[in-house]
Order: sequence, then structure tokens, then C-alpha cells
Amino acid sequence: MSVSKERRPGPGTLGVHGTDPRPGPGAPVVSPVVQSATFYWSTPEDGELLYSRYGNNPNQLQVGRKIAALEGAEAAVALGSGMGATAMSLLSVLDAGDHVVASSRLYGATYQLLASELPRRGIETSFVDPDRGDWEAAFRTETKVVFVELPTNPTLRILDPRPIVALARERGLTVMCDATFASPVNFRALSVGIDVVIQSATKYLSGHSDVIAGAVSGTGPFIESVMRMSRLYGPALDPHTAWLLDRGLRTLDARMRRHNENAMRIARWLEA
Repeated sequence: MSVSKERRPGPGTLGVHGTDPRPGPGAPVVSPVVQSATFYWSTPEDGELLYSRYGNNPNQLQVGRKIAALEGAEAAVALGSGMGATAMSLLSVLDAGDHVVASSRLYGATYQLLASELPRRGIETSFVDPDRGDWEAAFRTETKVVFVELPTNPTLRILDPRPIVALARERGLTVMCDATFASPVNFRALSVGIDVVIQSATKYLSGHSDVIAGAVSGTGPFIESVMRMSRLYGPALDPHTAWLLDRGLRTLDARMRRHNENAMRIARWLEA
């Protein structure tokens, strides 16, 4: 009896290679920066490279595939900031008259987007204290999205998303999670039933304090809707920044392991 030795690549391998086919002999180990806004084509069927503002520059596409692999998602798109990723995700599914249920402990700009900006578009949000957990009481017939952050930025609170996901599933709601402070190394949000995971790639994903970027991961159709929305609002990631983000992903697993080790040492010291 033969035993298959095939194993799914871990985050260290995915951060370096993603799931792209192995390049042939003579190909560069590090992809070049394709610093071009536009691309030659003769007919609409020529290919996906059209216009970097559309998010289909080779550097943008490569880093998106790598982030999708790390998250265990069908697809992902890298955008110009974490808030761009949050806003495009929400606007992709919400219309005037819709309602959001969100954790009251959110990144400040995300809270303001939900509390102040979206109401101007006819979209209301009910905020729930995650410590009390009154999620079910906040749902309405017009509720469409549940939005949480795990861990919270900057207070580092942790909530268990599984009961929230179960409640949302019963009602056919979309669950979005900003998992920036966990990174896909420590928490693969899609694996617990969350539909959409958002990352501020400015933080752990890039890891060098020289990038402003964001990412959204989810199903292929959802990411297509995010890309359509981003073509209207314009938060495209420029090719060089996409290249820098891809560089950061190569060391993500090693950096997160060291972060975890350091945090555990501090926690044990404080506990002693």
C-alpha cells in the first residue's frame, strides 16, 4: 500500500512561491517591476493585462494570487490601503437601505466609515459590544453584513467568531473580518466560515514600514465585484508597491514566528 507524500505547502513556502507554476530555466527568481500603466493589445480577447488602474498589472496579479494562497481563498486583490480594502468590500455588497451589524471595537477609521460616512449613503450600522455578545438582538430584516475585527486594532481584544458566523449563516448574511493583527499565519479567517477577510498590508504582510496597501480575500465572484468597485473609486495599488508587498510576503512566516515567540516571552515575564 502506497502512502501519498503530497502535502499542502505551509505559509513559509506560500509566502515565497505562492501557487504559481515553477518558472522555467533562466527565469528570474524575483519578478521584475512592471512599471507600466497600459499594455499593448489588439482585441479584447488578447488577455487580462489591460490597465494598471484596473488591478491587472502583472505585479498586482502576482501578489493577489500569493495572498489568496496564504488565506486559503479562491481569489484576492491587493489595493492601495487597508481602508481602501475595507471600503471597497463593504460598497461591493451594500446598497441604500441596507444594514450592517458590527463590533463596537474597531479601527478608528473603520468605525467612522460605518458610523458617519455610510449613513450618508443610506446605509445604517448597529454596533455590538463583543463582550456582551448581543449580536442576535441587533439583526434586522434589512441586515446584509456582519463586520468584525480580530484581534482589534489597537486594543488587541479577541472574540470567538464561530457563534457569530453561525448566526449569520442562518440569515444568509455576509461575514467580513479585518484580520490584520493576526495575519494569515496566525489566523485563516475563511477556515472558520468567515466570507471575506481584509488585511491592512501596511502592517505584517509587508513588514518593512515602507508600504501602504490593503488586501481582500474571498470567493472569485466576490473579488470580481471588489475589483469592479475599485475601478470606479480608484484605490489601485501601484506596481512598485505591489512588488514591495510581494517581497514582504517572502519573510512573513519567519517574522510572525519571531513576533509570537517574543510576545510569549513578554507574557510569561508579566505573569511571573
